[in-house]
Amino acid sequence: MHYIFTGTGPISPLNLAVAAAGMLVFMLGLHGVMQPSSLTALVGHIWSSTTGIGIALIMRISFGVLLIAAASGTRFPKTLIVFGVLSLIKAASIPLLGRARQQNLARWWCLHPARYIRDWSLLVCAFGTFLIYAALSVHGAGTVDAAKSAHYLSSNGEHLDVRSAILVMPAHMSKSFR
Repeated sequence: MHYIFTGTGPISPLNLAVAAAGMLVFMLGLHGVMQPSSLTALVGHIWSSTTGIGIALIMRISFGVLLIAAASGTRFPKTLIVFGVLSLIKAASIPLLGRARQQNLARWWCLHPARYIRDWSLLVCAFGTFLIYAALSVHGAGTVDAAKSAHYLSSNGEHLDVRSAILVMPAHMSKSFR
């Protein structure tokens, strides 16, 4: 049995890193929603250079490893593991496809109309929001197990744990909860 208390408890550094990554993903998506032509120019620039492709590779590997490492401490561990593995697969595809194919794919993506870029950017915003939620709203955060709860003094000086304090609620108080 769990009872909610006001504190949220500590958040692990990995969860904070996932939340920060989620914020960056959200901001990138927001940029695409507000200025799709600017986002397509950025994508075209990144994928046109060897340095940009290397940075994309490092970012995808880092993102995948982060999601997998932090998954167990989040609200949706299996989902984050799947996204982490997908990110690693995407990273592996970069050298397998080669620079020319990557550039052609980026060029193809950049040729889409602004509405298409905005729609995909909205999905990116939703994904960033999901990452923030998954990392910061850990299942069980803000709750305390009744078996481990502190003891409280009742009005007549008896020690009661949370379970008995709730079960032995005075009649005049219980009426206000109905």
